[in-house]
Amino acid sequence: MSARLEPAERIGALPQGPAQDALLEVLFPPVRPIQLNDPKLYRILRRPRTGHLPGKTIEEKLFDRLATFSMHLSKVGMHFDPMWREGLFSALTFLLSADAWDPDDLLPNNASFSSFTRMMIYLNPTSLPALGVSNDGNIQAAWVETDHSLILEFPPSMEISWAYVGKVDGEIESVAGHSPIARLIPSLTPYHPKRWFGHAKEG
Repeated sequence: MSARLEPAERIGALPQGPAQDALLEVLFPPVRPIQLNDPKLYRILRRPRTGHLPGKTIEEKLFDRLATFSMHLSKVGMHFDPMWREGLFSALTFLLSADAWDPDDLLPNNASFSSFTRMMIYLNPTSLPALGVSNDGNIQAAWVETDHSLILEFPPSMEISWAYVGKVDGEIESVAGHSPIARLIPSLTPYHPKRWFGHAKEG
């Protein structure tokens, strides 16, 4: 696997253009508009309000969730290069930093994170993605580039929701779908999945 990637720097350095605009339009409703130069883009990018649960503070809940994710990552860490483990730990720490969350925000769920780590092991991405959280508390992973951008969402099941925006034959194309982890690469074959996944076999 490649050396550590700083996701915040990768996303923060995005050039603006029609591919990025189309990606955001496909993935995110215009209820909470996002600017590409917003540092919170790293979190990709929405978190819903579901009502504050009494008891622990948001800082305590985030600390507990980070500890749970870190424990799970340590159990499967033998499948990752040490630099990748460090990068994933750093990404999780950044994603769950208390200064970016409100008390009513829905935290990412444990089953979704487990599904995300299965994907990382099974598909062997060629670079670390940026991480985010969907409206349902599902982990999202994004590889956002000038001409070819991909975002994956991980429900607790083995099926992945995905969206691609990029240039195909000189035209901007956007497409979305749902695939089991084992079928994700065939679903992405028209968009050359080796851009993102080192184990991809294209037909």
